[in-house]
Amino acid sequence: MVGKPRKVTIHSAVKQASLKEVKQMLADGADINEVDDQYFTPLLWAANVNAVDILQYLLRNKADPLMVSTQGWTAVHVAAIRGNEICIQALAEYGVSLSTQDHKGFTPGHMACIHGNASCLIALMRSGADKETVDNQGWTMLHAAAYHGRLGCIQVLLRWGLRIEDVDHAGNTAVHLAAMEGHCSALKCLLGRCKTPLYALDMPNNHGETPEDLAKRFMKKDVVGFIFRMKNAQENPSLLMSEFAKHAFPAHMAAYTGNLTELQGLINSGTIKIDERDEQGATALHKAAGQGHVEIVQWLCENGADTSISNHMGDTPADVARRYGELAVLKLLRPDNISDEEYAEIGKKDIRKYERCALPDYSQPPVKMEEDDLLIFKLPEDKERELEECKVQLEYEKLRREKLEARLDLAQREINKLQQKMPPVNTSVYSLDIIPSGAKFRD
Repeated sequence: MVGKPRKVTIHSAVKQASLKEVKQMLADGADINEVDDQYFTPLLWAANVNAVDILQYLLRNKADPLMVSTQGWTAVHVAAIRGNEICIQALAEYGVSLSTQDHKGFTPGHMACIHGNASCLIALMRSGADKETVDNQGWTMLHAAAYHGRLGCIQVLLRWGLRIEDVDHAGNTAVHLAAMEGHCSALKCLLGRCKTPLYALDMPNNHGETPEDLAKRFMKKDVVGFIFRMKNAQENPSLLMSEFAKHAFPAHMAAYTGNLTELQGLINSGTIKIDERDEQGATALHKAAGQGHVEIVQWLCENGADTSISNHMGDTPADVARRYGELAVLKLLRPDNISDEEYAEIGKKDIRKYERCALPDYSQPPVKMEEDDLLIFKLPEDKERELEECKVQLEYEKLRREKLEARLDLAQREINKLQQKMPPVNTSVYSLDIIPSGAKFRD
């Protein structure tokens, strides 16, 4: 028996990102603020599916941005949960409040921290969201990020001046929550911004429990071991800050440099979301694809990385791989969307790679290559020219790299000299003042 055709509503049109259908339905009298069975308005659905054009059209046509779901979520909350920072920027441009609290007191900033969407958090901060708002438990956004171990969000919040010494209604600092949940990387990052990290570790909450007590009670062995080393001077507090000050998005840097072990550690521990976006909207998969790290791309895809995410330039990871000529990566990301010419180029690259491997075996003395053997490696004249040009370019890049490495060595030696001249940290002064980072975001 053939079922009845499903009724097309304005909500389903928004879910399908069909602006044409949305316009037609509104022209036919559909309610722009209609609530569906999940208590979502069209505006909430547009924020959920990242349909920016529809979201802007709805706002221009007087959609109510204050209407909320059953959880008390506004469109900004939904965009922060889903990691759609472009929707957040669009909502901010229309003057929508970025600090509205849901029924639990969570702001969109809290939601971005809970779900590990650092790029959304940056968009909120830049657009003027209130960073002082606390939820029903007295949690700041830093508490939420520390509890869930969101390292990228913690780094963003510290740069925007959130205070580590702030306590919730139970007297817990962000350090307490990170220790309690066993997030060692988050704990190190927080302590690295304290002038007196040992005092932060000895601060009791309203129940008299220190971060170490909480780590022991919840059997977080890594945290307990780290705190023990800190208190016995086996960990250098001054190095904690430098460990996390290098990169705001450590998973992206690991993917870019080909460090699969570090990337696996960050993602498997929950410290970083696999699809976390940086300031350009790129994921770790974008970074690995652009650098041709096939093993990392394969691991990310096998572990659920979204290959359809576009950065702010509109490029998916496959687009990035195609742009930089990483055809082996493109073969992984889009196996059914590669032309015959691209497959031929992949084959040629493989042949050239095997020829380079085999050539030393032919050229080793005292074996003399015969004329027939030499013909194997003879290339057409235009390819020979291209090969020579590549060799010249390679030599230039080698020289350039050597110069950069020499400059890097000089800079590293200078850093070591300056570190040796620095006075030791005075842990007898009990203060939780934050080291002023002076860091600013660059547009």
